[in-house]
Amino acid sequence: MKKGGILNPAICSLIAELGQGDELLIVDAAFALPPEPYVIDLSLVPGIPRFLDVLKAVAHELVIESAVIAREMMDDNEKIHSSRKRRSYPSQPSHLRQPAKSPWLCT
Repeated sequence: MKKGGILNPAICSLIAELGQGDELLIVDAAFALPPEPYVIDLSLVPGIPRFLDVLKAVAHELVIESAVIAREMMDDNEKIHSSRKRRSYPSQPSHLRQPAKSPWLCT
């Protein structure tokens, strides 16, 4: 039994399988999910879990080489945009790239 960190078995397995250069998308419930990629839906009720809570938990267990943030999130949510600046992720284009086989965590 795990003692701490991420306890969700699907997320733990996914993180363990990711390698260098792989991509993981963390999106909110309003994001239109395509039918093809592997999706772990974490939604419970609106706003739970919060996007930043999921991001922080994943960031503690995963080496993040770079991050891409949708322009809408940077324009409409200063708290999340400020969090990205504090974490010093490398800058990327401000649009959301969507690779064909990236796994998704939906909050």
